[in-house]
Amino acid sequence: MIRKSLIKQTVKIFGGLFISFISPFLTTALLVIIRLSSPLTPNTSIYLGFTLLIFLHAWAGGFYSGLISTFLSFVVANFVFSNNFSQESQLSATFIITTMIFIGQAIIISFLTSNFARRIRKDGFVKRNLEYKESMLKNIIDTVYGFIVVTDQNGNIIENNEAYQLFQKNSESLEGKSIFDTYPWKNNLTLGTELREWFSKSDLYGQYVQDSEFKLGSVKKFFSVNLTTINTENSTNPTKLYVVSGMDITDRKIYEQELESVKNSYTKLVDSNIVGMTIEDSSGHVYDANDAFLNLVGYNLEDFTKNNITRKGITPKEYYAHIERSYKSLEEKGYSIPFQKEYVKSNGERVPVLVASVLIDEKNMRALTLTVDISAQQKVLNLKDEFIGVITHELKTPLMTLQGYVDILERDMDTVDKKDLKKYVDIISRQNVRLSKLVNDLIDFIKLSKDSMVLNTEEFELVEFINRIANEIDLLNTNHVISVKSNKPKIIVSADLYRIEQVITNLLTNAIKFSPQDKGIIIEIEQLEKTVKVSVTDFGIGIPKEDISKVFDKFFQVKMAQPQTWKFNKSMGLGLYISSEIVKKHKGKIGVKSELNKSTTFFFTLPTHIEK
Repeated sequence: MIRKSLIKQTVKIFGGLFISFISPFLTTALLVIIRLSSPLTPNTSIYLGFTLLIFLHAWAGGFYSGLISTFLSFVVANFVFSNNFSQESQLSATFIITTMIFIGQAIIISFLTSNFARRIRKDGFVKRNLEYKESMLKNIIDTVYGFIVVTDQNGNIIENNEAYQLFQKNSESLEGKSIFDTYPWKNNLTLGTELREWFSKSDLYGQYVQDSEFKLGSVKKFFSVNLTTINTENSTNPTKLYVVSGMDITDRKIYEQELESVKNSYTKLVDSNIVGMTIEDSSGHVYDANDAFLNLVGYNLEDFTKNNITRKGITPKEYYAHIERSYKSLEEKGYSIPFQKEYVKSNGERVPVLVASVLIDEKNMRALTLTVDISAQQKVLNLKDEFIGVITHELKTPLMTLQGYVDILERDMDTVDKKDLKKYVDIISRQNVRLSKLVNDLIDFIKLSKDSMVLNTEEFELVEFINRIANEIDLLNTNHVISVKSNKPKIIVSADLYRIEQVITNLLTNAIKFSPQDKGIIIEIEQLEKTVKVSVTDFGIGIPKEDISKVFDKFFQVKMAQPQTWKFNKSMGLGLYISSEIVKKHKGKIGVKSELNKSTTFFFTLPTHIEK
């Protein structure tokens, strides 16, 4: 490539030298040959020929070529074509003046002709160069990735590329049309108004860039629109040009939106504090943590970042093997599967957690670790084990008692007297009642857990109903006096009779269980404006303040001195929970008031429907 360029440059140089300095000799010699062989006399039109020769060389070879032609013309004219020059030993004044005029004219012709020719060639080169650049610019505009429109200061289109032409609904030329009458600005008031504002801002700042959404048919696209103002340097007719260009940034916008969505989701996850989150390296050094994690372990962020407390440092040693497997999985797979472990809190207490990590910075081996507090789940598991233990114990006791007395009756039926027989039968009956209650409580508990308990409502008279329940319990209870009070003799309610009986029985048996034998139990029935309130008050050991809010929780039992030994003295801690759920299903309310070693009142309300 360089060799070809060098040859071309050499040819150009020698060609220029040939035309400027050698060709005058050749053309002069040719003219002499033609003139000498012509039948005309040598002086015929001699000056016209030499003048034409000088003009042509000055035009083609420049000023110096014209000078050489002038010198050669002088020599040839006087020494070849002039017959008298050799005989003129002395130069006349006329000859000198004529020669000087010829030379002067020839020099002037050479100068003017060479300048004129150079200017014409230069203008031609500039024109061709301009046309070439315009052609190249148009090609660039047509192939640019995006649209380009060039307008005058009135918004009329001077040039546009094919990409902008594709926006239009037809293939007509846009030259001379207002940009506001072309798509995507046409028939879109919002975009049209924006474009006018962009023109104004471009005038003010020289350039304005704005991301905008275009609707091209049924397709929505995003473009980065750049509007640039160009002031032309023309003192006689200064004008402005505006270049409106747009790059398709739809893919970038979609990526940005997806990235923003992910960022917002991550921010919401971190801010929500649903799970503990930490950023840490493979050594367990914590660089950042959210409030959920810090509250879980009882430390602040500064303890980890400045005091060099590591996540491994708050982990009991028996879990180190799990941590090592987790780090190895991070290096090999980029994530670790969740595993259960414990953290030692700042107060020394252990908290069970579920931990999983994912690698987010491979270069620095930094991972995002999610920590879920599973204390509640662990309590449920512990409660489940406790529940199974309670059920096993509670069912085993009456079953063993029943089996024992049945064995006695089978063995000694013929020898046992009537008094002992009645005693055995009473014991078997009570254990059977107890066993039935345990089974029924379990069935009700399962129904409530699955929300499958169905109420069979009916209208009944509440005062008489409660008196009957109190009398039936009195048959088994020989140590407490149960009294029933009501502000109205009859109160009609609509409820599930069996379930309400279950609630009242639970409250009464609790009152008997936790009150001394010489104290009474009061049942009060109050007809209110829209509800009826039933209260059961005992004067027993009471409930500690810290336990009052828990008495309706499943499996909860007040841990106090052993209550009075009585037929109802054992339970699984389900009675009050089942009672509260039954009342809630009736759209009522249940509560308790208690003073330690003085009295306890359980109450519930039911909506009334008929009053008499």
